[in-house]
Amino acid sequence: MDMRKMLLVSILLALFAMSTVAQQAKSVILLVGNGLGSVQLNLARSFAGGHLHIDELTHQGKMKTGSANSPVPDLAAAGTALATGRKTNNGLISMLPSGEKLQSIAQLMKGKGGKVGIITDGRVTQSLPAAFYAWSMSATDEAAIAEQAMGAKLDLLIGGGRNAFRPVIFGGKRQDSRDLLLTAQIDGFIVAQTRETLETAQGKKLLGLLANDQLPFEIDRDPERLPSLADMTRKALDEFAQDPFFLLVSGSRMGDASMQNDPASMVMEILAFDRAVAVVLEYARTHPDVLVVVTSTFEAGGLLDGKADIEYLKQVQKSVEQMDRELKWDFSNLWDLLSLDAGFEDLTVEEAQLLSTIDSTNAPYILSTLLNNRAGLVWTSQGPTGSSVPVFAYGPAAETIVKQQDNAGLGMALKQAIQ
Repeated sequence: MDMRKMLLVSILLALFAMSTVAQQAKSVILLVGNGLGSVQLNLARSFAGGHLHIDELTHQGKMKTGSANSPVPDLAAAGTALATGRKTNNGLISMLPSGEKLQSIAQLMKGKGGKVGIITDGRVTQSLPAAFYAWSMSATDEAAIAEQAMGAKLDLLIGGGRNAFRPVIFGGKRQDSRDLLLTAQIDGFIVAQTRETLETAQGKKLLGLLANDQLPFEIDRDPERLPSLADMTRKALDEFAQDPFFLLVSGSRMGDASMQNDPASMVMEILAFDRAVAVVLEYARTHPDVLVVVTSTFEAGGLLDGKADIEYLKQVQKSVEQMDRELKWDFSNLWDLLSLDAGFEDLTVEEAQLLSTIDSTNAPYILSTLLNNRAGLVWTSQGPTGSSVPVFAYGPAAETIVKQQDNAGLGMALKQAIQ
């Protein structure tokens, strides 16, 4: 080989090495909106006046979400794909049907000496967050998943789901006598159960369990009592400082709102999630070695694209879930709820006929139907669908991330970004 060819090869190798280094990320922040589809996102964007912080991420794409055994995934399979880069069957958490355990990006980061944090407005033991630190052949066994959380060497875990950590005798749902909050304190965790203690907590490891079950919908949240998803995200970033880390921010409750076909709650959940995105972007702009990815587990609810009555949605003050909870047994306060919390001033003949059929079993359906009819929205499902979902990325490897065709490809690309 003559000198010119050797020089050319050397230059090409150097350029390849530079491009490889440029694609490496010191840290990864993954924000996952459960049930978030493009139509839901467009509705929230319209509600917000045409712009979301998510739109500020520099790269955008779409991906398929099917599991190994179904074109329509559940939360366990979708979470596994994002966490490990491998597809599995519905119902399994970071395991293959053969029993093989899969490595998540969180475990990979921990093995490299980095820190790991998980934030959710759902239960910390639900399938999506669990896929990053646990293995289970049964996604519903949250008591066993809580035990794994204590042994997973997490640096930060914040959300709801306290019941899985406490025995029945202490007000939890564990059938054994183990109090995992005590175990956590013995293992060096600072345990926070209120907003105040979370805000002031300082230590190397933080466990924040702020509700027995999931946190309330954003539309119902009392900001004096409970932090927002953005607040929890800011706390995590403050704790991690300059260390390499992986952080999962799970907007869990927007999926519940979509599957309940509750339009106002869903929009408010997306906007709360978007405020967490704003916190992350503010951090990433001063930390160019941080990869930020925003995506979804699956589309939920099958919301059809159409022109919504945004002004009506802005009048709704409570979730369908909360209104149903407040309904009296004889429905004597039904009109009060509709007029004060759902923007009703009168009823059409059709609405009155629909309300005449209400009972304790169908009240959520009746209420959501009323709200959707007023808002001009149509849903086609009350569960996950197989529709593609949006992907947004910012930082090193962002272009590679948005080119992935499915959730497993995205999960694998996340792992490769820190290797």
